[in-house]
Amino acid sequence: MDGFERFLVVAGLVAAAWLALPTRHSLTRAGHRFAQDNDLWIAPELMAAVDRAHRRERWVLAVAALAAVAVFLLGPDRATSPLVLFAVVVPIAAVGRLLLAGRDFPVRPGQVSVARPRAVRVGDYLPPTAPAAFAVWALLGAGAAGLGVRWGERGLVVAGAVMVLVTLAVAGSVVAVSRRPEPAVDAAHLYLQDAWRAARMRTTLQQLALAGYCLGLTLASADPALPSGLWVVPIAVAGVASGLALRGRARFRDRLWPDVPAGQVLSVGGAA
Repeated sequence: MDGFERFLVVAGLVAAAWLALPTRHSLTRAGHRFAQDNDLWIAPELMAAVDRAHRRERWVLAVAALAAVAVFLLGPDRATSPLVLFAVVVPIAAVGRLLLAGRDFPVRPGQVSVARPRAVRVGDYLPPTAPAAFAVWALLGAGAAGLGVRWGERGLVVAGAVMVLVTLAVAGSVVAVSRRPEPAVDAAHLYLQDAWRAARMRTTLQQLALAGYCLGLTLASADPALPSGLWVVPIAVAGVASGLALRGRARFRDRLWPDVPAGQVLSVGGAA
């Protein structure tokens, strides 16, 4: 193991420790940022649940960082670039966290729950171009794997194949989360669930976008190199996918809460 590889391992372990042991200040700041971004006032007892949800999310990322370090150290021939390895492990772990979105603020036994008058679709949380983004990411992965086979680059084959699998897993998870009923005690609690789901989906797509950029960089620097001038193509493709997936914000508010005026702060769990 050379000096750069040792640096990557130490950096991964430090990142895992930092993620697994968040400070009270960092959790409070994350909770307040979530509330501010979604025009929410959250009562202290529910804000504590938001803090716990953010802590669980950090634990998932910490486990992902440790998994990336372990695979890098123990994997055969270290076939995958460290950046790509980390970028594909994180979205895989985030899929599990995404599937829990909506279960972080459950209705306590004995409380009355409300039901939404219509079914929720993926388009209520994500922009209509999101399916195209998934298709571009999958094609980028398939193209990288195919070129890896042609060039005899084992790492590129692994990275491309994992990118395809991760993209399919994230797409399936987004559909599953969108269709799952949301338990809530009142309209404000239901809005909190929507905001949390939308935020988790966006975070997972950001991690998938990171995987796409890292795969594009790996493909651009592969040996044999792409012809002069074409190295920007895979990076540009990754950028197009990111733009399609992450354009716009707060779509769920326009789609699911059209009667709530823009900028109005909703109180969840108590009076503002």
